[in-house]
Amino acid sequence: MQCVRFSPRILALLLICVTLLASCSPEDSLSVKLSDLEMVRFDPGYHFESVELSNKTVLPFVLHSPGVTANSRLPLIIVLHPGQLTGEFQGEVILKSLFFPGLGDLRAIFVAPTAVLGHWASEAELELIEALIEGMIEADWPIDPSRIVLSGFSAGGTGTWYMTGTNPALFRAGISIAAEPLAGSLEGTRLVPKYVIHSRADLEFLFDDVQIEVQAEIDAGAPIVFALVDDLSHNAFYAYLPALEGARLWLSEILN
Repeated sequence: MQCVRFSPRILALLLICVTLLASCSPEDSLSVKLSDLEMVRFDPGYHFESVELSNKTVLPFVLHSPGVTANSRLPLIIVLHPGQLTGEFQGEVILKSLFFPGLGDLRAIFVAPTAVLGHWASEAELELIEALIEGMIEADWPIDPSRIVLSGFSAGGTGTWYMTGTNPALFRAGISIAAEPLAGSLEGTRLVPKYVIHSRADLEFLFDDVQIEVQAEIDAGAPIVFALVDDLSHNAFYAYLPALEGARLWLSEILN
């Protein structure tokens, strides 16, 4: 009997589809309009794009590409923005001022979507990210499905904890900055390596509370690097750049 061999990209897509089918019925599963993603450009620089969802919602996102070739299969870094922002492309500021300057050396494709279905730490937004990734793979984006990183600041960081814990098979690593850990109630959170940055001066998510929760996960065997910073207020996200730059080597080793 002859064995059928699948490419790594097809195997990754099949894994994502199996995960989605296990949690959703065909009637309520969210999907994206593939033709929208097939028209996205990958020449170097920032691009402002959008994709229509199957529920007719339009999802805007900011993309940064380092430039690609026909054979490129680059890491994908998804950036989840903080809450209480306005405008169409709410991920633009956090991507341009923090995540791309901090991690741009890794030669990855960055995508910063807008939360259009509620809080990032929710089933609805997780389904949106799952559908977006599935669409990227189907549209043959120049990404490596085995090297997808989820990152976020504040509400986006909490969403990173939630999503990597709920669907650990989808993500290679997570980066959470100035966020509340939701690890204690999440299945699978100890399967995805995380880099966690938090300030002792954070008054939104108190440092002592965050430290207790993160340390409990570390003690239980979670692969977490806990990077502490001093004197940074919760909302001064641009000031966290030096701390994020410290994650470059850690993430580079995970992705390579």
